[in-house]
Amino acid sequence: MNPRFALGVDTSTRRLGLALVDEGGAVVAAREEATATHATRLVPALEWLLASCGAGRGDLCAIGAVTGPGSFTGLRIGLASALGLSRALSIPAYGVQSLRAIALVVPAEGAGLAIMDARRSQVYCQGFLRRDGEAISLGEPRALATERVLDEMPSPMWAAGDGVVLVRGWPGECRLIGEVQNLAVPAAREALAAMVSGRGAAGLLPTYVRPPDVRVPAEV
Repeated sequence: MNPRFALGVDTSTRRLGLALVDEGGAVVAAREEATATHATRLVPALEWLLASCGAGRGDLCAIGAVTGPGSFTGLRIGLASALGLSRALSIPAYGVQSLRAIALVVPAEGAGLAIMDARRSQVYCQGFLRRDGEAISLGEPRALATERVLDEMPSPMWAAGDGVVLVRGWPGECRLIGEVQNLAVPAAREALAAMVSGRGAAGLLPTYVRPPDVRVPAEV
């Protein structure tokens, strides 16, 4: 049997997201769960996902992984796992940034903001234009203080992601979408589209918008 599923992996937050889509982009199986550490849950969750639709690793044709911004440790675990599967199975792996993944699943049109909780009174934020099912970037992902978000886009038509609740003063006409679907789904679909178009995999590199909290101690 020819490989027929694209796998999506999201470890950008404290939730682990996995999804399988078929050759037409339809979701065949998906799983999302809260986890203290992605390292111990990713492989068992993947095995469960494959078994739930009678598939095995050999049925995978491409992998899409969310590259961030997001949890530094979570991203490294997800990207390393996706890259390992890609090499072991000789299938391409593609990355999609987390804010773009949010914008891809927003049920809204027009200019708006994808926004994630970045901790430390900040959010990760990026503007997108939603039009005919596409998400066109209006800038680069940034880490902003919550009070500065509306300086980025004063009159958004929509705002989506878990960072929405952290921002005050949204315009009344702005559609607020605090809960978004499993980001592994758009990651899998983006990978499938890239593979079908013949685009080569360009490696999986994490998207870090700000430096990590951990610092190398200065030499005495």
